[in-house]
Amino acid sequence: MATNTRYAAFLSYSRTDDTHHKGLITHLATLISSEVEVQTGNKFPIFQDREGLKWGDNWEKKIKDVIYEVTYLIAVISPTFFTSSYCKEELAHFSEREKSLGRDDLILPIHLIAVRDLDYSEDEAVRLIRGRQISDFRDLRHEDPEGQKIRKAVALLASEIVDSMESGHRSHPEPSRRQPSSSQRKSLLIMTRIPRGDFVMGSDDSEARQRETPARQVTIPAAFAMSRCPVTVAQFRAFCEETQYKTQWERRKDGAAANTWRNPGFLQSDECPVVYVSWFDANEFCRWLSDREKKIYRLSTEAEWEYACRARTGSKWFCGDDVDDLENYAWYRQNSEGTMPVGQKSPNPFDLFDMHGNVWEWCSDCYASDQLMPPPRSRRYRAARGGSWVDAARHLRSSFRIRIKPFQACNNLGFRVVLEGEG
Repeated sequence: MATNTRYAAFLSYSRTDDTHHKGLITHLATLISSEVEVQTGNKFPIFQDREGLKWGDNWEKKIKDVIYEVTYLIAVISPTFFTSSYCKEELAHFSEREKSLGRDDLILPIHLIAVRDLDYSEDEAVRLIRGRQISDFRDLRHEDPEGQKIRKAVALLASEIVDSMESGHRSHPEPSRRQPSSSQRKSLLIMTRIPRGDFVMGSDDSEARQRETPARQVTIPAAFAMSRCPVTVAQFRAFCEETQYKTQWERRKDGAAANTWRNPGFLQSDECPVVYVSWFDANEFCRWLSDREKKIYRLSTEAEWEYACRARTGSKWFCGDDVDDLENYAWYRQNSEGTMPVGQKSPNPFDLFDMHGNVWEWCSDCYASDQLMPPPRSRRYRAARGGSWVDAARHLRSSFRIRIKPFQACNNLGFRVVLEGEG
C-alpha cells in the first residue's frame, strides 16, 4: 500500500525504554526505515515524537493528525508501554484508523521487554496487541545495535511490511458483521435447554485429586442453553471465513505452529470437534456468534459445565461408576486414535453429547486450585473440563479439571458454548 503523506509509519514507544537502552528504539526506527527503502526502492519515513515535533507544536493535535495519515503503527511494547496513557491512546486512535482502511494487519508490535500479562490480560490495549503477529526482540535488546542479529531481525520485520504493502490484505467488511443476511441469522448451533437446580460439585472420592475437592452444594440459579455438541470444524470454519480470523496458533512465527485447527496432524471431518483453539480464540467465536444472532453466547463457567455434565447424577461419570459402560458414551484412549465426529456416542440425561472425552472443553473461569476460594487475581490459567481422546477414563470423570494457559492450543482441546436468557 503506497502512501502520499510525509510519514509512512508512526513509532509508538516509551521514552523511558529508549533512554534506558541508550537510544536503541530510535536506532531501530532508523534501521527499519532504511531496510524497507532498500527492499522496495521507496522511502519509508517513520514519525517519532523526538524529531517530528517542533518547539511550540500542539503536541496532542500533532500526534493525532499524524496517526490519521500514516499507514502503519510500529508499537515497541514493554511493561512501561502498557502503563503509559500516551501509548495506549496512540494505539486506540490508530486502531480506528486501521478500521477505516478496512485492514487488520497495520499494527506492527515489537516485543522489546517481557510483558508478563501479554498472554492473558484483558486490558483493551493488550488485547489489540495480542491479536497480532509480534516480532520478538526480547533476546536482542542487549545485543550490539549494529550487529548482525539485530540487522537480521530488522530485515525480517521489514520484509513483512513489504509483504503487507504488496498483498493489500483487507479485513472482513464491518457492515456485513453488523447486518447479517436472513440466511446468516439461521442458528449455527443446536442448543439444549438446561434447567436450573442444585447439585454436588466436586468429589471427595479416594480417586479425586486435591483440585477436585471438597464436594460441596452449588446452586445454578437460572436455566440456560448449552450447545448439544462441541463446536465443530465446519462451524469454526464458518466463523473464520466470514471474519477472515486467524487463530493465535496460526499467527505464531516461532515455528511452533506447524499444526493448526486446519491441519491438526490427523484427519478430521467437518463434523469433528475443532481443536488447536486457544481460550481467546473460543471467546472471539462467541463474540462473533453473539453479533451474528443478536444473542449472548459465551463459554460456560465450571459450575455450569459440571452441572450440565452430571445431569442430576452423582456418579463418577454421568453413565455410572462402571468404567465398562463408558464405551457407549465417550471417545477416549481405550477406543480412539484422534477426534471423532460429534454426536456418535449416546448423550447424557440432558441430551448433551461428548461431555466425556473427544476433546477437553474450555471454561470461562480463571483456574483456582482451591475451589472454595474467590477467583484468583492472576489470570494466568483457565479451566478445562471433560477429558479427551488421548486420556484415560479417570480423566473423563465429571469432577475432573485441569488448568491451561489461555493462549495455549493443542490437538485435544476444543470448546462448546452456552446461551444466556434461554431458560
